[in-house]
Amino acid sequence: MVRSDYGLLFLLAAALALASGRAHALWDDRLELYASHAAYRDDNVLRLPPEREASVDTYRVSTLGLQLDAPLGRQRLRGALAVNSVRYDRFEQFDLDGHEGRALWEWQTAGDLQGRLGLAHRKALASLANVQGGAQSTVPNALTTRRALAAADYGLAARWRIELEGSRLEQANAAEARRPNDLVLDRGAASLHYVSRAGNRLGLRARLARGTLPNAQPLAGLLVDNSYRQREAALVADWRPGAHTRLRAHFGRVQRDYDELPQRGFAGGTGELALEWTPSAKLEFTALAQRDISDIEEIHVSFVLAERFALAAKYRPSGKTELSALLETSDRRYLGEAGQVLGTVPARSERVSAAGLAAGYRPHPRITLSLALRRETRSTSLAFGAYAVNVVNLGARIGF
Repeated sequence: MVRSDYGLLFLLAAALALASGRAHALWDDRLELYASHAAYRDDNVLRLPPEREASVDTYRVSTLGLQLDAPLGRQRLRGALAVNSVRYDRFEQFDLDGHEGRALWEWQTAGDLQGRLGLAHRKALASLANVQGGAQSTVPNALTTRRALAAADYGLAARWRIELEGSRLEQANAAEARRPNDLVLDRGAASLHYVSRAGNRLGLRARLARGTLPNAQPLAGLLVDNSYRQREAALVADWRPGAHTRLRAHFGRVQRDYDELPQRGFAGGTGELALEWTPSAKLEFTALAQRDISDIEEIHVSFVLAERFALAAKYRPSGKTELSALLETSDRRYLGEAGQVLGTVPARSERVSAAGLAAGYRPHPRITLSLALRRETRSTSLAFGAYAVNVVNLGARIGF
């Protein structure tokens, strides 16, 4: 059987890029064509518990694409289009030819009105991590996601601005067993901010969402409609106490109501606090604390209440080299499952922790080499749901 692979195309694009140099800059460097190739070694592809047989594999991701960033007067066009090939050595059932595209028009009038219009489309393999006991990992599922966005920002007075945003997300699963997770999510948001002379912001934000899941979930002889409505009100702030420090925060309350089995709804406080510190042009630190519920879950027809803490650092010793590190942990409670209300599914909670290191090197302005290592562990209240995994990634990207 012939298996398609973009490896030869990648090498051809690399040769063209190296040969072209600066002579073939496209549209004054507003448009970039690129090719990338990355190899991954994953020592637990199926995210199996320690007592199960290891699922070690190596896979490769080859990508051809283009990126656009074109300022046109007061307007700006941004976009990207890429096709990719994912090929596994052992678990060939997860092979996939995917794609990703997005377009964004940032517009501004002669007055104090500005906004964004955007579209995005993506086809990729659904997560293999968010499963129960690894049993679902062996079912490959190509997930297609479409997004549309419209937003506007207007200055009401010298220091006050109002923002309006509307969006639609459509999620479709290829695997028949995942069809109950198909989703159409319509969201709207409005916010009012006071902007200080220093550019700091303080305001109020309101959000409404309607999630429609068109395929009912078969459960205990019933067909359950998992569609829901969600409301949120929050206080938001963006403050720069110094030249090198930025503090972003929002604190509010969210309420989710279900059309069927309303007792599985949720009402409670949510929030996020993020601190960014850049003591120099070469060094950057970020700390994040977050408590929120998820809009989308790829595997479970429910939502997750997550409390997440993360620390990240970046160091750029030169214009050619970047080093980064990440530590994070998340306590997750699965809520809103109809099976929990009907007594067919046990309550589930878990802790996911991860640590990562990455390095990037640019021997040429159009060539980037990368190396990344990540370790992730999960402990859970479910039997056979825990796992540990180590992933090593070596990649190269060439643009022209």
